[in-house]
Amino acid sequence: MKFEDFIIFLFPAYFVFVGFISNMIKDKPIDKKYGYRSELSTKSKQNWYFANDFMAKGAFALAFTFIILGLILNNFVDMYRYRRILFIIIEFMSYVILGIILENRLKIAHKK
Repeated sequence: MKFEDFIIFLFPAYFVFVGFISNMIKDKPIDKKYGYRSELSTKSKQNWYFANDFMAKGAFALAFTFIILGLILNNFVDMYRYRRILFIIIEFMSYVILGIILENRLKIAHKK
């Protein structure tokens, strides 16, 4: 494998890192440096624990999914530059969507 083949695995590696950090933080008090920090997630301990637990599970799921997809695509599809760029954009957008879903769930939980 060439270096260009490994580029599509940078976001999954980041997802694993985020998953580990969120998993370590999910049972600890609200922290100003680590964890999923937003206005809603830091309003209460319950939101903090839920947000970091959700982010840990979501980041690990995204990492697993994109590692498998990356391996399949690298082995069975000609990954040209534009395909790699598109795949990286999809990885980034999935992380953004995960954050949007989490914020929506926090809004629903905060209204209760």
